[in-house]
Amino acid sequence: NSDKKDTLPCGCPGTNSSSWGNNSKESDEQKHSMNTELLTQNSQLTNWPIQLTLINPSAPYFQNADIAIAADCTAFSYGNFHNEFIKNKILIIACPKLDDTEFYVNKLTQLFKTANIKSVSVINMEVPCCLGIQNLVKEAIKNSGKKVPYCDTTIGIKGNVVS
Repeated sequence: NSDKKDTLPCGCPGTNSSSWGNNSKESDEQKHSMNTELLTQNSQLTNWPIQLTLINPSAPYFQNADIAIAADCTAFSYGNFHNEFIKNKILIIACPKLDDTEFYVNKLTQLFKTANIKSVSVINMEVPCCLGIQNLVKEAIKNSGKKVPYCDTTIGIKGNVVS
């Protein structure tokens, strides 16, 4: 039933939209850590939720934002994902193989129509099914009638940038 896709099955607090700004500043604890061999990389994530199914296209942090739309596996495959792909961007994740892509196209179309997105960067894996994320984002941009600057990056299964 398509009506169920528009509503969440529970009132889970993890589905509430929130934004907390830039986390790039080091904490006093990190600056004064006695264990200098341990390097901690700060998260660059500034929004929640990040899963495309759960995002609210009307969330204020999408207005005039640069967004990164990443296939689920990319952040686990590429070691410097935070600094290279989501720093200063709003993150959305999705899986074009396991999820409902028609629903994703409709949700992204709504986002592009209403949020005045400044740019979109798509990050996907090199496996054939993952290229579908590029197609659904391009389709949503086209359906929105907006001109949104677009770029994409493909990550190899060994964690390297392929293109």
